[in-house]
This record gives sequence, C-alpha cells and structure tokens, in this order.
Amino acid sequence: MDRLNDLIIKRRVTNYRMARDLEISEGAVRSWRKGRTEPKGKNLQRLAEYLGVSAAWLLYGEESSASHAHGELTYIFRQTEDFIKEHPEATTYIENMLKGVIRGGDFPENRRAAVPAPKQKKRQKSA
Repeated sequence: MDRLNDLIIKRRVTNYRMARDLEISEGAVRSWRKGRTEPKGKNLQRLAEYLGVSAAWLLYGEESSASHAHGELTYIFRQTEDFIKEHPEATTYIENMLKGVIRGGDFPENRRAAVPAPKQKKRQKSA
C-alpha cells in the first residue's frame, strides 16, 4: 500500500509506535505496509483515524476535501496532545494561540519567544 507507506513516512510514525498506539501486532503493521494484507473492519477504521485520513482514502485513494481537512486536524490535535504531555509548561501558550486563531485567524508566527522555556536544573557550586 503505497499510500499507507507514504503517509506513515510523512507522519514520522514507526511500526512499533503505530502497533502500540493501535493495540495491534507489529507484524500486522509490517504486513499492511508490504501489501501482503489490508487492514479490515475495526482495524481499518482505527488506522484511518490514527493517520488522519478516511478509510476510503487508505483503500482507494478517494477522499472528500472536508474529510481530508478533518483528518489533518485530528492528526494535528493528537500531536499537540503528545507535545503538551511532554511540555506541560506550554499549555497556556497553545491555548492562547488557538483562541487567537479562532477569533480571527491570527497565527502568532512572530510570538515564538512567548513560549516559556523549559525549567533548567540549578547547578551546585563545587567547593
């Protein structure tokens, strides 16, 4: 499945991570990527949602623009959620950024300095 491989590469997801997140075997992911089998049923739906595309696009390359936009946003929000888990100090900045976008499309490209820097451990002076 070329579409699947291209999307996995674009999303920078490993077989291991995808298998873990979807609660399936890594062998199943490898089999899908090599085209030996295709995801079906519940696994197809979960895979499509995970990658931010429709099941129809995964299987046939067909998708409406609304479906594509929904998929892209799902992927972005999943990545944002993962980022916040790793960097909770950025939560307020991300909330404010989203509020600005919702209010009028103001994406604060020039406000990157407003992201709080991660707290660093203090060095102890040696005697």
